[in-house]
Amino acid sequence: MVDSRSPAERILLWAGHLFFGILIVSCIIFYRERLLAFDTAYYTFHILAYEEFFIKHHRYISYLTQWVPLWGIDQEWSLEWIMRSFSASFYVWFYLAFILISHGFRSIIGGTFLVSTLCLGMRYKFFAAISEITFAMVLAAILVTWLAHRSKRMRLGVIDFVVVALCLTGIFGAHVAVFYPIMTFLVFERLYTSRWKNWRSWIMPSLILFVLLIKVLVVQGDDYESDKMAVLFQPEVIRDVLLNPRDYFVYRALLEYFTLEYVPVMALFILGVGWLFRSGKVWAGVFISGAFLGWILINLVVYSYLQSSIYIMLDGYLAIFGMIWATPLYFIWQEQKSKALALTLVAVIAISTTMMVNKHSFYHQRLEYISQTLDFYPEHRKLLVPSSAFNWDTMWYPYEVAHESLMLTALKGRDQCRTIYVNIDSPPDAEYLNSDQFLQFNGTMSLDVFKHSRFFSLPAEPYTVIDTVAWK
Repeated sequence: MVDSRSPAERILLWAGHLFFGILIVSCIIFYRERLLAFDTAYYTFHILAYEEFFIKHHRYISYLTQWVPLWGIDQEWSLEWIMRSFSASFYVWFYLAFILISHGFRSIIGGTFLVSTLCLGMRYKFFAAISEITFAMVLAAILVTWLAHRSKRMRLGVIDFVVVALCLTGIFGAHVAVFYPIMTFLVFERLYTSRWKNWRSWIMPSLILFVLLIKVLVVQGDDYESDKMAVLFQPEVIRDVLLNPRDYFVYRALLEYFTLEYVPVMALFILGVGWLFRSGKVWAGVFISGAFLGWILINLVVYSYLQSSIYIMLDGYLAIFGMIWATPLYFIWQEQKSKALALTLVAVIAISTTMMVNKHSFYHQRLEYISQTLDFYPEHRKLLVPSSAFNWDTMWYPYEVAHESLMLTALKGRDQCRTIYVNIDSPPDAEYLNSDQFLQFNGTMSLDVFKHSRFFSLPAEPYTVIDTVAWK
């Protein structure tokens, strides 16, 4: 069969396949860095310890990957290969999404849009394997590329509603934040193509907006989710952040991202906006610039609580910039399918991907600090670190160190399990700290959970308080 794709399209297509090949291999190699940090460690531990699905905050999108470690447990795989396969399973799903868009929808630029979504804005979040916001961005990319690329005869047909419903169902069980870039894409499309008067073209965007409103209402019923969004409904906080941004650490954090991490992609985005103005797409250029600035302001407000360089949560929201930046490029490509543009896109994607994967050094060093601290006390299997000995700048969040250290040592064997508990919020004489069970954040877990575990074992003995740690 003769390949009808242009040389420029073939460059983008093969670059996309290479991108996912590299990241799937990276997921396998850096499985410890991706699974043994922060919330991901918390989720991974519960799946392995209780041998069941672990879904929180109605984010049922995690069912798509959690079956992998559960199946590995059932097949009696080693802990190492259960974790390697679990780490890779996320990007296997994302690769299937790329294949669906590039080959199923036959949209090469749509596949590149997905790739851009996953790397242009993301840095540290790649190493948060269990990230609902990343899954939501992938589903959002499928949704908008389908809506933009489907043929006229498919619009508002059965297949059209099925695809949109499946994507929205997944997003509903993932993360609300991606509705921002989705609506940005759909409004930009109408400004770019001047399709304002056709009422039928507004049916799907209206459906998406309706689902967004329902999602916001559902989020308000969840304390965890509503607490994160509450600041967006506090006018006095918003006013102070916008009038005095330099008084907030998040301003410095964003400045660091845009001067160190985002220089190549920002240069490409500015060139794209310039092309829009030069081509007479003035309102499209104004809108996408406003959407970009709007997301900066939202991040300034939402993360106004930041006090130091702890970027894992902020990075998830900043990752959405990838979809915003890729939006004008998606439409510019329709008119400028040149090899030069394809090579430029590939170069920016390659630089962004390299920056992202290189963040493994932070997570690797963090695990090294945990291992070295354990090595300081070879005769003890349960260590307790007081808050004065914890370094937030070096280690970021302390809440899951107990699970991180336990799984890290479990990789050496069940009888090698050891754990470190960091006491952050409780007084030194808190009653639960005297427990001989397993200490986790502000509480204990019975060691009975480990009785039939192939992976975990700890002695029923008190914790040893230590003051010498490797991360200070």
